[in-house]
Amino acid sequence: ITAAPIGQSDQAVPVKIARGLADFTQTGFAIEQTFDGKTDDQLGWAVATRAGTHWATFQAQDAIDFEGGTVLTFTIHQVHEAAAHRLAHFRLSVTTDAGEIPLSLPEEFAVLRSIPSDQRTPEALVKLLDYWKASDAKRAELATAVATANTPLAPDAELVKLQEQIAVLEKETPDDAKLLQMRLNATASTSQLANRRLTLAQDLTWALINSPAFLFNH
Repeated sequence: ITAAPIGQSDQAVPVKIARGLADFTQTGFAIEQTFDGKTDDQLGWAVATRAGTHWATFQAQDAIDFEGGTVLTFTIHQVHEAAAHRLAHFRLSVTTDAGEIPLSLPEEFAVLRSIPSDQRTPEALVKLLDYWKASDAKRAELATAVATANTPLAPDAELVKLQEQIAVLEKETPDDAKLLQMRLNATASTSQLANRRLTLAQDLTWALINSPAFLFNH
């Protein structure tokens, strides 16, 4: 930036910038890089990852005051290889306010905020909320914290192991053939004990039938 008295461009002097503020800054592309004196590299202010309208406020180190008025000349160096990374539509404005200059607000937001709250339309309220969501760093931090807190915890290894054991134990075990035969034998024995004379007769008959001597004599 240079400043010169009106009609005396040959007396232009550099305007040293003391500080800069931005509504959003891409990592590695701080607003201070716009006035570090380097005009031949691709570093500067950038806003990747957050599309939309952005703005910055710069404050001169010393007051600029020429009798009769001042002509300010802004020279913007954009040496980025990709045209898509360069400025498109933009606006420059100045103020004569003294003291520390704040970041200020985007024009659209400032207009909407100036409307009394009881007169704002639902559309205007949505725009105000969208601006707040996009620009409030604390809200973004809290939103990230909430998302992290809502992330399901990894299953507990010990719990998973117990659940697998329960699933195995809940499977029905098939009956062993020998066990089934023992159950049948036990049932038969119980029945035989209920009628001992019949059981003895059956046993004797079975013994005789299976006796070679009895079979031969028969």
